[in-house]
Amino acid sequence: DGSESGEGLRLIGTDGYIDMGWSSVKVKHHKIHNEPGYGGWDSFDTFTEAQQKEYEKWYKAKYPKKPGTILPSDLEYMAPEDYSANLDHHINFYKGIREKAPIVEDALFGMQAAGPALATNKSYFDKAIVKWNPETAQLA
Repeated sequence: DGSESGEGLRLIGTDGYIDMGWSSVKVKHHKIHNEPGYGGWDSFDTFTEAQQKEYEKWYKAKYPKKPGTILPSDLEYMAPEDYSANLDHHINFYKGIREKAPIVEDALFGMQAAGPALATNKSYFDKAIVKWNPETAQLA
């Protein structure tokens, strides 16, 4: 899943990442540089001093130093300690049944989520390619 905790979801982008856990969302800023950098981890130190100076001159011309960027501070949202996503889910589900409250994740949503996995199993056991239409949530 990519997250450090072992459970959750990590979305990684060029400006940082978002960790989504069971009861928290963390936004970490880490700007990825456009220039490749050199030294410390590569073969730069194996070249002669003259070659290193020549490379540094070329590198500084190709990648001029830019002013420092001030990144926004990291954010973390924690659900209240007494909050239960499981309980919230069931309350919404029963309201939909008892009070006809709108169900956001309806049967189509469920089939669009589960359909590709079911199609994979069908393909495996039938030893045939299965075509899936995600818009209609049906086999094509």
